Amino acid sequence: MDAAVLTKKDMLVEEEQRMVQAVRKVRSDPNFSDVPIVFIPENQIGTSTSHAHHYLRNEKHVLTMQENPENRYGVPKTNASTIDMQEIMERLLLHGNVYFYEGLKSLMSTAELMKKELLRQMRAYVWEYILSKNNPNSQSTRLTGKKSGQDDLLISTVMIPYWRIKFLEREFYPYIEFKNTYGINQQ
Repeated sequence: MDAAVLTKKDMLVEEEQRMVQAVRKVRSDPNFSDVPIVFIPENQIGTSTSHAHHYLRNEKHVLTMQENPENRYGVPKTNASTIDMQEIMERLLLHGNVYFYEGLKSLMSTAELMKKELLRQMRAYVWEYILSKNNPNSQSTRLTGKKSGQDDLLISTVMIPYWRIKFLEREFYPYIEFKNTYGINQQ
């Protein structure tokens, strides 16, 4: 019987190859061959966004956001920021300001399937009420799409306009240098 064993190092190599491949796929479109890319990885428990930053270090015109204490790589996702992300996305949708590029690229799917999956995830996104373990009369709420499966595509999508605003507003040296180098302003 044949078997394959993947070590953590093997998995990191595969992850690095997928990330570099994704950037290069975007770059293969002549419209995006030289555009600056701001990489916005979610910094969550059990992930190392510094690996992601390291993987993309040799790709031209790529900056990884740093929005955590001590400016670690990645951005936090809290209940408050999730609500803000949703409100920004709702305003964009209400005003018809969400567009899909016809040449949308994905390593895993077609643009049409991605749109359908995004719509499914948006419909499944609901408020979840959580009873306090310590006080049965107390509850908190959070937005989630996990009850009906994954919500990763939706979260990735709503993170873009929210963190774009934060990136443009923040006076942080690596951001200022990147914005100045590529002529990025707050428009």
